[in-house]
Amino acid sequence: MDDPFDAMSYVLRSRNRLGILEAVADRPCERSALVAATGSSRVTVGRILRELEERAWVTTDGREYVATVEGRALANAIRAALDELEGVGRVAPLLPEFPLEDVVLPRGALTAASVTTPNAAQPLLPTQRLTELGTNADVARMYAVGITVEATEAHLDLVRDANQNLELFVTEGALAVAKETPAVREPLAALVRTDAVVAVCDPDPTFPFVARFDDHAVLAATTDNGTIAGIVEWESDEMRAWVDDRLDDHLAASEPLTPADFSS
Repeated sequence: MDDPFDAMSYVLRSRNRLGILEAVADRPCERSALVAATGSSRVTVGRILRELEERAWVTTDGREYVATVEGRALANAIRAALDELEGVGRVAPLLPEFPLEDVVLPRGALTAASVTTPNAAQPLLPTQRLTELGTNADVARMYAVGITVEATEAHLDLVRDANQNLELFVTEGALAVAKETPAVREPLAALVRTDAVVAVCDPDPTFPFVARFDDHAVLAATTDNGTIAGIVEWESDEMRAWVDDRLDDHLAASEPLTPADFSS
């Protein structure tokens, strides 16, 4: 392939070219099947097949057309690029608050992302999704810039009654606010007295909320007033490892809280 940019541009200038190349990259196809799949005329399909053969992306095997190794690689590369752009589109509602320009996610991460944002009918949908993930997890690892009474009480019950393995990393600012709020201070102090890891760490440079709930990796974005603007979650090995690495950094630099921190 002389010029990958020109190759991709050539294919993407025509949906029929892309459809035919993808089809023969998946399996051998007769011309009639390609006509049916694309909705194009036999003349158009024949012309495109000749062009793809001239570029050595397609060859024939009897009556069937088959992608060459180069043609299959090109089709897969175009699919991956389009999938990534679709992922960006899903995250688009969060882009004003989601700092993608400040972080390097694993290649292709947005392709597998699931996005939850509020809407007029369900303004608390992201919070509800976080609650669902947190309460169903056997292992919960979280970094957060805020501590709510609802989440603290829920995880206290889960640690005590369901043996949830909990690691919670909070900022000095979040801890100070919690200590001044009796409704949060009491369950947080009780949580510190359990086997859970509750620790103070430096602020995350990018995200206000980073978590892993069992197989789910989660990043959250907030508005200027601290409201959750939405969450992005994954179930991929790559993103679980990425989130765990980030949480491991917080753990390594954290100071565990003890009951003495709540004695005054």
